[in-house]
Amino acid sequence: METNETPQEKQSVWKKITHTFATKRPAQALLVIVFIVLGIIGIGYSLAYTGSPSSPTASTCGARVQNYTYKVPFGNAVWNQPACNLPLDTQSADYASRFWNYRNGNDLSTTGLASRNRTTIGFGFEDVRASYSRTVLNTKDANRTIQIQASVYDSNLDGIGPLVSNLPKTSIPWNDAWVIGQAGDNEAVILNDQTGEIIYLSGVKKDLEAYTQCGPFLRERLCTYSVQVSRDPSGKKIDYRTYEGSTGDRGSGLSFYATLTTPEEVAAGEIRHALGMAIPNTAIGPECTTSQLNTAAEGVTCGTAVAPASKFEWKTVTKHSARIGGITPALDALYTQKALIPEGSRFKLNVDDAYVENWINSRADLKADAKKAQTARIFARAMRDYGIIIVDTSGVSSIQVSSALNPSAKKAWENVGINDVSDNSLLNGLISQNNIQLVAPPTNNCSNGEKSTFYCPYVTSSYPAIVTPPSTNTTPTTPPSTNTTPTTPPTGQTTPPPVIVPESVVIPSNFPVSIGWDSSLFEFRQGASLSWSASTSPKIITNYLIRKNGKVIYNGVNRAFTDFDLYAGQKYKYEFYAVDSAGNISVPAVYERNYTCGWFGWSCSFTK
Repeated sequence: METNETPQEKQSVWKKITHTFATKRPAQALLVIVFIVLGIIGIGYSLAYTGSPSSPTASTCGARVQNYTYKVPFGNAVWNQPACNLPLDTQSADYASRFWNYRNGNDLSTTGLASRNRTTIGFGFEDVRASYSRTVLNTKDANRTIQIQASVYDSNLDGIGPLVSNLPKTSIPWNDAWVIGQAGDNEAVILNDQTGEIIYLSGVKKDLEAYTQCGPFLRERLCTYSVQVSRDPSGKKIDYRTYEGSTGDRGSGLSFYATLTTPEEVAAGEIRHALGMAIPNTAIGPECTTSQLNTAAEGVTCGTAVAPASKFEWKTVTKHSARIGGITPALDALYTQKALIPEGSRFKLNVDDAYVENWINSRADLKADAKKAQTARIFARAMRDYGIIIVDTSGVSSIQVSSALNPSAKKAWENVGINDVSDNSLLNGLISQNNIQLVAPPTNNCSNGEKSTFYCPYVTSSYPAIVTPPSTNTTPTTPPSTNTTPTTPPTGQTTPPPVIVPESVVIPSNFPVSIGWDSSLFEFRQGASLSWSASTSPKIITNYLIRKNGKVIYNGVNRAFTDFDLYAGQKYKYEFYAVDSAGNISVPAVYERNYTCGWFGWSCSFTK
């Protein structure tokens, strides 16, 4: 490449490069030199993608993208909160096994066993009559209104109580050109982004099928199973942009739009909510009694639903074959309570960025298409950072997303690399038997004033406060109390309960340092491979935390982490903590060293 620089200017540029990178980014310096010598233009599959963020924000758990533009609906609802810092459920291993073995209708045949690593996404590129996908529509695209006729469940368009009707007077926005999948429950939502009103449609039928389903059919109306305007437990219409409670729409009692992924948020670079998944093996009855909850009977001889679910969909059904069309009675022997999962359960992937990149690299279709690889990466990170919530029941396991059946939505999915029905298998091979975990449920603040980690109608639901390491600031923020009057212990308690602190983690005397691929920044960086031995506690160790120079850089269950944010000539203090299921935090294991590099990053190490 020709330039207009003089030899002196070129030398100055070279000095700037070598000085800057040798002192701040030694690994990048090495790469710059290699690139110049070899004339390498690009490197690897990830660098080919230019739409990813150049750097993460302060938090890399579900907030990597700076200047994030997508407006995530439902405020700070629990499904919009990251799962990284949440404790695992005490029955995580059991329910992770149920998720792995049975969510795809596995019948233990060779074909069934091979299906366990399949994770389907219903993008909606198939023919409309074969599509189970969910359509998201907007009132701004409507060109008329229409009244509806409900053939299965009465609709609440006019109000609640006695106003509920199968022939409501209230009309809904409509456009005859709108396309809704016709293979399943024929579902769609209509959003009003000016008022926040959301209308949920199911069983939408046209032409001859409308006469069959709604007969006698009133031709001037739209034939449906039902149409509901989303309301809170008191009957008031919700504003989907901010509302954080239950609505009763789905099998789990969450709004149909909650956890539904759109191409617009994928295009924004990040999915900042749990992904909604429908599975065939949701829990059925008999319903657990109050005395059976949190005992060995729960999930073995009786079923339930857990927060943030607000209803138990199948409490009166006791056979799997009685609720899923096309499932043979022979599966009843396999799909006993021990194979089922309560709606509302939240799973997350226990993987790091390197795992995600290795998985992408193992897929020829993803390696060949940078846009598609980036979309797969965004979904995978969401499954790790926010997880998956079981929101409904279906004949096959599927992550629910906004359908591509309508032209504008189709174009939006194509813009992020999703082009045809084969892309429904985008996430195949990502989940394994050993990397799925169950998160402990939140607490529903029930409409009747009670609190429960099990299902109930609610307006708010919340997780416990996130556990963080103690401050390293030794300066007291308030003077010690001078009150010498002893406090009175609670009734029946003469001494305070013991605080059981988990043992401190054990770290090696040094960490290996090498040049590695930082998948979060899509570039090669100098990295320190931090690792530590397992901690112990009378309780379950739920997670480990690392603080670097006073800032938390890791919070997870793995006992290994690579720190790529290193600069030559700097001093780093790493503090390692273990946290147990009671929220106890261990004393820190401390590693404090200087970080030095030579040969433009070819040789770096920690020194005392």
